Amino acid sequence: MFPFIAAYILALAALTSLPTASAHSWNEEFQVISTNGTYIGDRGFPRGYMARTDPGYNGFSMEWLVPQDGVRISSTNLLCHPAQQTSNYSNPAYPKLQVTPGSYVAMKYLENGHVTLPWNQLGKPPGGGTVFVYGTTQPSNDEKIADVLSWTSDGKGGNGKGFLMTAQNFDDGRCYQINCGNISTDRQTLFPNHVSGQPNSIIEQWCETDVQIPTRATPGTLSVYWVWQWPTEANHDCTYPQGKDEYYTTCSDFEVIAADGQVDAKILAETGTMHTLAQENPQTTAVSAFQSRIAFTSSPPVIVVDGTKTVGQLVKAEATFMSACSAIGNVKPDVTVPANCAPVSIFTGAAVSSASQALQQFATTNNLATPAAATNVPAAAPVRPVTSVTNATVTQTAGASTPSGTQTVTTTTTVDTIVTMTVTMSTSSSASSSANSTSIVFATISTVTAPSSTTSSPSTSVLTPSVAPSSTQPPPTIPSVGPAGIIEDVVVGTGADRNASEHIARHAHRRHARYFK
Repeated sequence: MFPFIAAYILALAALTSLPTASAHSWNEEFQVISTNGTYIGDRGFPRGYMARTDPGYNGFSMEWLVPQDGVRISSTNLLCHPAQQTSNYSNPAYPKLQVTPGSYVAMKYLENGHVTLPWNQLGKPPGGGTVFVYGTTQPSNDEKIADVLSWTSDGKGGNGKGFLMTAQNFDDGRCYQINCGNISTDRQTLFPNHVSGQPNSIIEQWCETDVQIPTRATPGTLSVYWVWQWPTEANHDCTYPQGKDEYYTTCSDFEVIAADGQVDAKILAETGTMHTLAQENPQTTAVSAFQSRIAFTSSPPVIVVDGTKTVGQLVKAEATFMSACSAIGNVKPDVTVPANCAPVSIFTGAAVSSASQALQQFATTNNLATPAAATNVPAAAPVRPVTSVTNATVTQTAGASTPSGTQTVTTTTTVDTIVTMTVTMSTSSSASSSANSTSIVFATISTVTAPSSTTSSPSTSVLTPSVAPSSTQPPPTIPSVGPAGIIEDVVVGTGADRNASEHIARHAHRRHARYFK
């Protein structure tokens, strides 16, 4: 085993013994992004930063949850962690990030399962929630989260002391924790992340929020607040029938240096990398859409308790939901994630490149890149409604003599392309599994061209339970773009790898809405 991998596994094992709160996220480091998408210059860090390998570190050293108690934020809740309420850069190992006007910055963090295991918590929003980044040149030692959330992009909102820099999904479309969930294993294949010189290594891919420094920024300190909104929606979790607020924040300072035009990148590049972390991400390039990222929902509702008054629109708990809670309580989705899984095959060069291009083209062609639930999308963004489902039914039958259920999915479309998703269900035969328990095996999406008439006929897909592949079956494939632009097949594995199937190419690329509710 490579020394780096052994050390990394030991570090992960140590982290599993930390408090549950350590499973949440905060900014680990920052880097400037060059115009070609590569990271340049030295790294920067949040205020009062403590690395996971530092003596004395625990799960609460960097995490800051608002509210600490209760289900709603209040007008008195502080925005920043106690170690970040002032410009705390006393440790020379973790300096401020140097930036230039107009430059882009990657704010990096670990997703900790919020992206790759979305079913672990009930009622959570798609895309892992929304990250807001705010900037100010008038920071306060007792900054209130309610004040900051009222700041707007024009700088006129709330008390006018700061401005909104960006709103983006927590999920950047590429990041993953190393686990056996299908989202993680798919992304490990599509976006391999290795230690330099160790092509067989598999390293966690950090997430990033990409923010642009204002072009009119002047030399000096720009305070930057990373605010991740990850609420529980109403009528999903019986413990919080009206929903619950969860905000996680990181407070930092950037040092704006004077530079103009192409000199910006040169100054930062010549600085070089002098500060790193023991648990460093080897990724050297930002996500491809770092200059144009938006959130599924750019203006999520904000509810603030101010004394005896509640500001904001509360969603009432539905009578039917409360009745269900009284009868059976919370019922979490029956999702089976293996505790152990075979290592993901590593692809490099033309094979993985062509596969990724084919997947991006597929998503664009079938309008999968933008979720149907998105709101507040800029008017200029292209909107192409590829599939309009006017009727959808799903039935399942299972019994003692039928160990696996049969799924029937019926959709009616009204446009020129039909997108059919088929879901295969199987029953675990393990002695430790309860009788007739079901689990998601995989989902595939295929397209067919509908008749040229304005309304297509209903399309029905009936799928029988999956059967373990025989040794004579060909290995599964994912599409790739051939030399003439034709979708061709690329073998992705044999034997145990066949379980990956074509869903690698379908439902795990870039963005993921909630699979289960």
